[in-house]
Amino acid sequence: MKYLLIFVLVLLASCSSSTLPKRDARVYTTSEDITVNGVIYTVKDVSWDSSLPDGDTTSLPKERFLKIRLSIRNQSSKEKSLPFLTLVDAAGNTYEETTEGQIPDWLGMLRTMAVGETIEGQIVFDVKSDAYKLQVSDGGEGDQETIALVELPARIPDVPMRGMDSNMDPRVTPK
Repeated sequence: MKYLLIFVLVLLASCSSSTLPKRDARVYTTSEDITVNGVIYTVKDVSWDSSLPDGDTTSLPKERFLKIRLSIRNQSSKEKSLPFLTLVDAAGNTYEETTEGQIPDWLGMLRTMAVGETIEGQIVFDVKSDAYKLQVSDGGEGDQETIALVELPARIPDVPMRGMDSNMDPRVTPK
C-alpha cells in the first residue's frame, strides 16, 4: 500500500502542467525589469476595455479586455523566439492571449527578436475583471522552463460599452 501511494504521487507529479506557475517563480511589480533567459520584459501600462476596434466593426469580449503594454529587449547573444504570455489568477487558473480586435502596437503572433533588438507593444486578454499575475516564460520544457510573474494592479474601472447605456448588456438584444 505504501509503494502504491508513492507510485501515485510520482505519477501525479510527472503529469503536472508546465503552464502553471512554479512555486519558486519570483513575483515582480509593474515597471520593474524582468530578465528571463537574456530577454528583459517591462510592463509599462495596464488598462481594461469593454470593446476593441476590429476594422469597420467592434469586437466585444466574453468578459473584459485586459490590455498590457510591454517593452521587451533581447540582451542575449542569439536570436530569440518569444512564447505567448499567460495570465494567472489567484486560484492558479491560466488564460491565454486573445487575438480579437485590432489594437495599435499589437505584438503579434510571431515574436522573433534579433540580438540587441527592443520592441514595444500591447497584448490582450479576454478575462473577468479581477486581479492577475502576468506569467513570463522562456518557453522551456518542464523543469528547464524559467518563469517570472508580474503582479498586475487591480484597477478595474466601470467602463460602459461604447455607444451603449451603462445598464445595457451588449450580448442581450433589447425588447
